[in-house]
Amino acid sequence: MFASWMREPALGASLRKSPDFHIHLANELSKYCRSFPIFKRMAVTSWQDKPHEDYIKARNGKDRQYPADVREMMARLIIATLAVLCGLASGQGDRGPQIVGAPFPNAPPPPQPGPIPGSSPDSLPPDFRCLSAFSVRKATRSSSTVRNGFSARVRFQDVLTGEGGWSPSENDFLAPCRGLYYFSFHGVAQDGGDFTLALMKNGQYQVTAYGGKGNYQQGSNSALLLLNQGDLVHLELQQGSLYEHPHGEAYTSFSGFLVKDY
Repeated sequence: MFASWMREPALGASLRKSPDFHIHLANELSKYCRSFPIFKRMAVTSWQDKPHEDYIKARNGKDRQYPADVREMMARLIIATLAVLCGLASGQGDRGPQIVGAPFPNAPPPPQPGPIPGSSPDSLPPDFRCLSAFSVRKATRSSSTVRNGFSARVRFQDVLTGEGGWSPSENDFLAPCRGLYYFSFHGVAQDGGDFTLALMKNGQYQVTAYGGKGNYQQGSNSALLLLNQGDLVHLELQQGSLYEHPHGEAYTSFSGFLVKDY
């Protein structure tokens, strides 16, 4: 732009002494500004469209010499005006993604996200660190029938949810803390048979689900129990047989979760 010829000592000195110094600066700035689309659309004309000597004579009727301080003031005013317009124009016509500069070298690092609440016991508030939930399905064949009149603990093939307390090997729930726990369970009887399924707490009967004789009758129940830390809960088949699909479907289920700890 005009800065290139201003840095030339001989040329710059001669132009600064010229009575038309502000005209030279305006011409150079107008050349730069007219490269932007907004000025092209506006068909802006500039002093470069005719020699500045003729322009001055046509405008003033004669050659005019301005004092040095007036020329300097006019040059600064013209340069400031064109610089603002060029700055506005330089932002036109680019609606694509903008490149974000690199952060300052001494800028502090961005804050690191903390652990998600519930992702670990230590990330939870003290009142919520005793969380527990489980859900299991599909009774094993060996535990789905009472033999020789002895009740049997129901054992499950699949763990749907195991968020503390459930033991897949023992097939029972161990309360991790004192609190209120909700349990629900469900079963289907063999065709023409029945069953009695009991919810047990520390070996003691709580509630029963019964499926009567008929065409695959169903039975289910639920209970809200107050448990102390270390109490054990399991399902017990007291009589009859449970039906399970020979393939992927599951008809026997057992679920529980903590409602409130104390």
